[in-house]
Formats: sequence, structure tokens, C-alpha cells
Amino acid sequence: MKRFNLLEEHIEQVRLEMYRAYQDNPHGKEVLELSQRLDGLLNELDRRRSPVKKERNEKPKAKLAFK
Repeated sequence: MKRFNLLEEHIEQVRLEMYRAYQDNPHGKEVLELSQRLDGLLNELDRRRSPVKKERNEKPKAKLAFK
């Protein structure tokens, strides 16, 4: 449970940092970088909360037959 709390605190910290960066320059590179960082953290939180590990749903590659 402690890991979730630390991750959630980190998410909130990055979110606030992104909001501040947006207020300074809405189209700045820093906003994009922080947004991507936040996305990664949110994905990590989702993975940790998921009771079942999701397997990648990859389709097998099609074999081409040439005659």
C-alpha cells in the first residue's frame, strides 16, 4: 500500500508541475515532456492496481505464400 501512496504522490507532484508549466507557456516543450512523464506514471499505477496481469494481444504474423 505504501508503494501506491508514494506513486500517487509523485503523480500529483508531476501534475502540479505540468499545470505550472502550462500557465507559463501552454505550447512549450516542457508541458509536452511533463505530460508524457505523467502518462507513464499513470500507466504504471494502472498496472500495479490491475489484479490480473494483462498479456499482450498480438496477432500472429501472416505467412505469405508465393507460387
